[in-house]
Amino acid sequence: MPELQIYDNATLPAHFAHQIRSFIRIQWFDPYALGMWDDALWDDDERPTHIVVAERQAVLSYAMILRRPLTTFDGQPILVLGVSSVLTYPAFRKRGYGAQVVAEVSRRIASDPEADLGMLFTSPDLETFYAAHGWEALREIKVLHGLAEAPEDSGTFTMALFVSDRAKAMRPAIDRAAIYGGQWLW
Repeated sequence: MPELQIYDNATLPAHFAHQIRSFIRIQWFDPYALGMWDDALWDDDERPTHIVVAERQAVLSYAMILRRPLTTFDGQPILVLGVSSVLTYPAFRKRGYGAQVVAEVSRRIASDPEADLGMLFTSPDLETFYAAHGWEALREIKVLHGLAEAPEDSGTFTMALFVSDRAKAMRPAIDRAAIYGGQWLW
């Protein structure tokens, strides 16, 4: 019977990490994914939380939450909980596992007392899926990444989960903002 499991980097079983890494390399091939061999899925400094639906030794669905403080929007620090690598293996899609993972991700972000907002990057065809879990599309935001001296527009379709009162009040400004997400987006 598939079950939802929560891990940090130190407790994520190696066999799960290898399966997740392999699927990330297949799904999102880029230089970052190419270099993912045996290292942690993400650096400890962003305190990753791994949400896994697994049956015995097999990962069926997965997502990761990262904590990334950004200085954006109104020039003040804001804590973004970035959602990364939401995936469900093709053979297990349309069974509710992805919805289970996203529901848990959304619940964890919404209940985090330090979080200002959750943010994820997806494709427009998944807007309805994420909206069912409280996420809102940011249609005008410009998300930059790469070298800080010469950042590039990522061209991502961005969605947010507004958590803090401050972030909720800033929603129109956030939607029109240009933010720098670091060298690598989540």
